[in-house]
Amino acid sequence: MNIVIQKAQLNGIFLSYEFEQKDTDSNNLMKVKSDLPVHDDLRTAFRNLIPHFAFICDQVTDENLFKKACADPLLYTGDRETAPDDTFFKYQVYAVSLNTKKGNNKITMHGCRQVGELFEEISFSSPEIDLDSDKYKYAADLAELVEVLKSEVMAYMEGKHAAKTQMAMFEGEEEEADEQGAFLKVAE
Repeated sequence: MNIVIQKAQLNGIFLSYEFEQKDTDSNNLMKVKSDLPVHDDLRTAFRNLIPHFAFICDQVTDENLFKKACADPLLYTGDRETAPDDTFFKYQVYAVSLNTKKGNNKITMHGCRQVGELFEEISFSSPEIDLDSDKYKYAADLAELVEVLKSEVMAYMEGKHAAKTQMAMFEGEEEEADEQGAFLKVAE
């Protein structure tokens, strides 16, 4: 059995994804909308796409800044207070669509940009990028990031997720989730 990730989308702290399950006899397209919180590695994999998304969509045109952000995406997209430049904090990549056409792997990124002082957002998508072509000169770097994202989605499918949290119903009452997500009272 072979599993091919086709789409992944962050919905707040949750993930929706589509994959094709290929067997010798059949191909099944599965769509899943999960209520398990995404883990930090998966969120980071989406965040690492931001420099490419902004550059491909001509939102960031400073190629030197783009190259620095690609060399160390965590530095440029992780913590606004320690980042040498805050340009990429205006952007978010919240979904990717992956497909194969004529043997070439392709990606379309979906995201948004904060605009104005009210922090309103404009949503837009990148053009489809061929990861196996040299038409986009940074395709090899983007392809590596896509492979990391796909592996994190697979890990999520196999159960890797952040702990579920629940608000305390009464003041002073605390609960923690065990590994399966069941809530346990914490003795004070």
